[in-house]
Amino acid sequence: MVFLVKGYILACLLCLNIVKSKDGVFYGGSISYKLEEIAGKKIAHIELITGWKLGEGPCGANCSKRDVNKVVNARRSQNEQSTGIQTYFGNFSTDYVVNKTTKERDLNTIVHSNYTEWVIAVSEQAMWEQEFMKFSFEMPDAAEDIKYEF
Repeated sequence: MVFLVKGYILACLLCLNIVKSKDGVFYGGSISYKLEEIAGKKIAHIELITGWKLGEGPCGANCSKRDVNKVVNARRSQNEQSTGIQTYFGNFSTDYVVNKTTKERDLNTIVHSNYTEWVIAVSEQAMWEQEFMKFSFEMPDAAEDIKYEF
């Protein structure tokens, strides 16, 4: 997708990059986003839906139908702390081009400081859980081409 913002053409590629989770527990997901300009700043609002093997996702080991519509930020943090891997459920980063030079930016700290995540569905019979996460971040001002990896 291509966006024209303040005279810059931004090519945005969003992809889900779950790199630290155990084999076979991440089933897939989808990403949607909205770009807007607020007080001269370009803000990306991201919505991320992920599907996991029941008990292996951000909802935690005791996830059940009773958790649907519950916020699971604290459980995600507990799971990441217990594994010692802040990016256990995914690595958030971006790279972008400024004056023909590619710059990289780690978004993990930004995402962890302003996300909300809750359970949207659970199937105890089929053994899966699904979460919905929302977060926002400011895009670099001078970026010409931008690529987001989640």
